[in-house]
Amino acid sequence: MVLVSRRHVLSSLGLAAGTGLWSGLGSDLRSTPQAEGNAGQGWKYEPLDSEATAAEAYRLFVDGGCMYGVFGSVITGLAGKQGEPFRSFPLQMMRYGRGGVGGFGSLCGALNGGSAAIGLLEPMKQRQVQLITELLTWYETTALPAYVPKESENPPPVARSVSRSVLCHLSVHRWCEASDNEVESEQMKERCRRLTADVAAKTVELLNANFRDRSGFAGLAADVKSCVSCHGKDNQADSFGTMRCNACHQLPKDHPDEQ
Repeated sequence: MVLVSRRHVLSSLGLAAGTGLWSGLGSDLRSTPQAEGNAGQGWKYEPLDSEATAAEAYRLFVDGGCMYGVFGSVITGLAGKQGEPFRSFPLQMMRYGRGGVGGFGSLCGALNGGSAAIGLLEPMKQRQVQLITELLTWYETTALPAYVPKESENPPPVARSVSRSVLCHLSVHRWCEASDNEVESEQMKERCRRLTADVAAKTVELLNANFRDRSGFAGLAADVKSCVSCHGKDNQADSFGTMRCNACHQLPKDHPDEQ
């Protein structure tokens, strides 16, 4: 006689009834024999196509927002290549990141999702920090969004802006200023949807490069290095982190190396 748990039955129903690219992504990793048999293999990365990942992130954004879109696009891509354990990852947990964590306006959800994917797929702490730093530095300094959806004919143009910050509320504010659009407008929603695709593509580019060669790193921006040289642990030791200081701090005109 074989005993089947209630969780197993519900998970099986979810796998059978779900729609979309991967119907069972919301089920518990431990709920199926397949997952139990393959979980020991670990969360192994193999190269993904950045354009396909961007398109999937753009699609997923509608269902769960920016963090969900970035993280989900990477996981579904790996699920297509490997099946479990990626196929059963509970993606719904990543919906909390939209709007800078529950609408709080803090860390951009797209960056939160990309960082979560890196954290899952690169077990070495030093490499995690390096890849995440490169992702966040790229975001701070790049005019976004650059992604243009291919599934619609003649998609309307969307203005770009340089956030100079990893914070959602500053990133959105600077885009609204540059584009002359309001917060929560349809134009802003499309901007965030396309930006989600951009961050997903960049995350995969970094993971692919990490898979091939574990040595390269673009490094911190020059103004961040300057700040750390004075305020980091080896000098005044009164500051922590590597995000751009002048995103939040109003520096005096005579401050050294003000950017």
